[in-house]
Amino acid sequence: MQQWRKLTTQLTRKDVRKLLGEPARVEVPGPGTAVSVETWNYEYHPDGDAKLRAPAQVCFASDGRLLSWTEPPWNQLA
Repeated sequence: MQQWRKLTTQLTRKDVRKLLGEPARVEVPGPGTAVSVETWNYEYHPDGDAKLRAPAQVCFASDGRLLSWTEPPWNQLA
């Protein structure tokens, strides 16, 4: 949780990777797409159970800076 609380809109992809690690999946906008937001998806597994999933994501603007993020549902990870 502490790492997620360090996120700010001034961070770059490299900064976020350093804080949160590698994402589980990256969604890059395709050519000709009106939206130019790159989304990184993270997944946490409560109690190590692969069936349970606590998703989170970060979104980057076209300039490579962090645009927005959704933290994992911490109550599911407790």
